[in-house]
Amino acid sequence: MTRFLICFSIIATLYPASLPADGGGIDLSYRMRIVTEADFREHVVDRRAVGRNGDWNLSRSNGRLQGIYGGRQFKGMWRWSNVNWCRKGTLGGAMVDDCWRLEIDGRKLRIAPAKGGNTYTYRLN
Repeated sequence: MTRFLICFSIIATLYPASLPADGGGIDLSYRMRIVTEADFREHVVDRRAVGRNGDWNLSRSNGRLQGIYGGRQFKGMWRWSNVNWCRKGTLGGAMVDDCWRLEIDGRKLRIAPAKGGNTYTYRLN
């Protein structure tokens, strides 16, 4: 039994277990996961987030949201729900109501759908 405990201790020291705090789905190598509205307001609100393909969005402090996604204009509102940023409005005339998980690293903002899917990276201005 003593040998087992010694071996287990050595293995645990050399290969520590790590589980994602959010249950997976987002690369935790980013500096900070935004999980509160206060953090979102501090790091993202009133800053334009610009994507490589020209997409952009701007979450204003009054809850309004505007942007361009895939060449289509978005107008609506944002809200905070649990640990996710959510948006509701029209995108090119179609209704949109979805939530996203956010990470920030300096001026880089990465978003992923709360229900899973592709991630997108933006530069904060």
